[in-house]
Amino acid sequence: MVVDCRWALPRASWFHIAVTLSGSLCTVYVNGAAVGSNTGMMLTPAQIGHTDQNWIGRSQRDGEPYFSGSLDDFRIYHGALSASQVTAVMNGQSI
Repeated sequence: MVVDCRWALPRASWFHIAVTLSGSLCTVYVNGAAVGSNTGMMLTPAQIGHTDQNWIGRSQRDGEPYFSGSLDDFRIYHGALSASQVTAVMNGQSI
């Protein structure tokens, strides 16, 4: 399943990116604003089972370029964050 954001991140800038999955709704946030969603997500990450190509900044397909940037923080939560919680995390607040 895909969430088509149709929004390119400019180079040489920092962004806060969050992805939430609540039921079948997957939402992508950039700097606290929802930029894309898909209401037809069929599987949760737990339903996928064992995987061995779990990378950050690298595609699971050969021939695609690696991410050419820096990551400051990476988090996984048990459950979907609300839009206000995504904003709170972006602003360094506890949730």
